[in-house]
Amino acid sequence: MYNIVELFSGIGSQLKALQNLGSEPEVVATCEWDVHAIIAYDLIHNDAVIPDDIARMNKESLLEELNKFTFSNSGKEALDYTSLKTYSVDVLRHLLNAIRRNRNYVDINAMDGGNLPDNIDILTYSFPCQDLSNVGAFHGYNLGIDRDSGSRSSLLWQVGRILSELQNSNKRLPRFLLMENVPTLLSERHFPNFSAWIEQLRGLGYVSKYYPLNAADFGLPQNRPRLLMISVFVGDNKGEIELIHEYFGNTTAEKVIEDYHHSDFFRQWTIKDLLRTDYTKQSVFEEAIECTPNDTVSRRKIWEDNPQIILQGNIFNEKINMIRTITTKQDRNPNSGNLYFDCGISGRSKFRYLTPRECLLFMGFTDRDYINLATNNLEFHKGDALFTRDKIIRLAGNSIPVKLLEGIFLQIMKIDALLKDYRQCSFAVSGGHSVKKVHAKQITKFMFAHGIRCRKPGGQYPESPDVIFPRYKVALFIYDCVQHGHNCDNSSIPEKNRDFWRNRIKDIAERDHAAHKELAVQGWHVLIVWKCELNKDNFGATMKRLETRIRECISSVSESAV
Repeated sequence: MYNIVELFSGIGSQLKALQNLGSEPEVVATCEWDVHAIIAYDLIHNDAVIPDDIARMNKESLLEELNKFTFSNSGKEALDYTSLKTYSVDVLRHLLNAIRRNRNYVDINAMDGGNLPDNIDILTYSFPCQDLSNVGAFHGYNLGIDRDSGSRSSLLWQVGRILSELQNSNKRLPRFLLMENVPTLLSERHFPNFSAWIEQLRGLGYVSKYYPLNAADFGLPQNRPRLLMISVFVGDNKGEIELIHEYFGNTTAEKVIEDYHHSDFFRQWTIKDLLRTDYTKQSVFEEAIECTPNDTVSRRKIWEDNPQIILQGNIFNEKINMIRTITTKQDRNPNSGNLYFDCGISGRSKFRYLTPRECLLFMGFTDRDYINLATNNLEFHKGDALFTRDKIIRLAGNSIPVKLLEGIFLQIMKIDALLKDYRQCSFAVSGGHSVKKVHAKQITKFMFAHGIRCRKPGGQYPESPDVIFPRYKVALFIYDCVQHGHNCDNSSIPEKNRDFWRNRIKDIAERDHAAHKELAVQGWHVLIVWKCELNKDNFGATMKRLETRIRECISSVSESAV
């Protein structure tokens, strides 16, 4: 089970993905200010039941509670309190319930990281991309993620502030961070800022790796390129830093895709699978009519300029195997694609665009998720529904492809298993001291008591050994059985990530051999003591055997001197 925090949580693609993977996530905090997304998140992941204490609250009491937060009706600008006052009591109750149930901090600018719990496993952040995307640039949003620019995309730096506040409160930082945004972060305009962000995370103790990925490679027939970044907290642990760098060095975007394809969770969806064209179903027919525009010159151009997924005669266009990116609007040019559809209504076009249900499906959500919204479509102004056609399409367009997240969360799970194996089989830290260093002190203490002087590596002596015996020209290495490939009962390779461990052990063995060879050239005798030889039952016998070996080495040193 993972404790997760979702910043810029939207309608909860992250939670949906983790649930699909069977990880039983526990949401310990969210942060989302869009009123529609806040309530949609709750309806999709929970239910529509209002607890008695909120059900008894009148409008004045509800507004008093909700006035503590800064909301948005558009996801872009703050909602004025006078507008909030016009919302129906029903919507206000659902809004307050959603905030409480999902531990929603609402406005990230007002969020204090010191109030977060210290048991966070995964923190996700998908900050706004208006000032990064090509569409945003077209509409004049070009401030990027420049710090203190006031752009929506610059809210990225609020994540760093929150992490620092969490750390300054002497709480444990999240074990993993997951970022999602647009690939233009890697462009010449934005990459210096993005690099500065990665460096800030490194200063907090994170090792990061980003992957340019596309939803189409994870089973969803939608061309949606995204940039995902995993950050792993390792603090200043050199062994874990090396381990994660090694893992990331061997894990390309192609490897992320391959791992997901070989998992039990991959399924290749087709466009036909996700379109809802059985118009004998009244609900489907009504949804299609709602997305059929008026027959105008500009609408005809939308049909001509964009992919025609379904042709006249209800014939599927076999030339199309994926739709364009789901954006926040479909009644626009360009859009994701269109379907021939003659609804029989005078003045309407003979095509339709994707319905709200279909937009959610192409993002990896389900029919049930859509129904949860459609059947709880609250009236927040008289005659004005909370989840209109365009609102749901916007919620879908602002979300993250669920299947893509499944693929990247699988990598986090692999890394988590890798770290657990490493900590179990390596010289971990106990009581603030490296167990390996403790063993080195035990060895030097025993040898000193028996008249054999030791020195620390470095300086005038080689740096790679763990203990140096200058008089005997002995370089001693203390090795973990698993990582250095000892043939003993304690050296079995962990079941998960077996290929990684095999390759790592092979590489370490090659480095060991090279180091030993170099020391031999310099006239040093190389001795190895294994972790299994230093346990309580074997320690005494190991020390006696090691003492004998060291004393034997002085004769060869004397002979070489002669």
